[in-house]
Amino acid sequence: MAGSNRPSINELRHIYLLVGECLELGADPVFWRERLGIGLQGLIGDGVALIAELSPDRLGNDQLANHTVDVGWEDGASQASFEAYSREDIPEENPLLKHAMLPGRDLITLTASSTASEQRWRELNVFNYMDQARLDYDCLASVSQHPGNISNLLVYHPRRGARRFSPRHRRLLWLLHRELYGHLGGRLKHFGEPTTTDLSPRARDILLGLLEGNSVKQIAKRFGVSAHTATDYTKQIYRHLGVNSRGELIAKYGRLAELLSQQGWRGSHKAES
Repeated sequence: MAGSNRPSINELRHIYLLVGECLELGADPVFWRERLGIGLQGLIGDGVALIAELSPDRLGNDQLANHTVDVGWEDGASQASFEAYSREDIPEENPLLKHAMLPGRDLITLTASSTASEQRWRELNVFNYMDQARLDYDCLASVSQHPGNISNLLVYHPRRGARRFSPRHRRLLWLLHRELYGHLGGRLKHFGEPTTTDLSPRARDILLGLLEGNSVKQIAKRFGVSAHTATDYTKQIYRHLGVNSRGELIAKYGRLAELLSQQGWRGSHKAES
């Protein structure tokens, strides 16, 4: 619908399909956020998605660095600029975060330019970091607040020089976040819950075999390890993910089998220390 602020039928379908896929992956706090970030690119356009989780009483850099999944970087140098920002900047000075995380707001969606003038943004360190990453400072952000002083952030930065967001884009992000809202902390797990991204590459291979229904003997042959080693890895995986059986593993993580075989899903998360 060119020129309209109302979402199209295809955009609404994209939102509901994306929410469904996130829920299927929700047991893993990293994987569902990665799927969300990739889905945002299809919904809003070319850019970088940052899916973060913060607490208002602990907004410090360590939290931003350890609780963010980021998708869509053009290259490693651009991503390194954001990582430097997450380590060195002072989030409490960010006008968007200060505005969005005021108490009493369950869900708010806004742009950076609506919280401060471009001149003000240019005076802040975050502007320089985003410029180095070849991103426009005027991000689109949606923030929800939850019990336990936890806030979930969906932030989308367009490429530098790209068309800025329209009211319709803001509406789309708000609709998507509204559909996710009631599942955050429930079916969509918080950071700190077990994640397959913490497993070693070999353990993830074994996990893939388990999720695809291979026997321990088949897994051992497939990945060139002994049956004893495959059994040890299986026990390690069960302990790490908090399951007691193959059936429980598949029930919680079965949707990951397809994604674990795709190299593009690896390595974007800053592991929690």
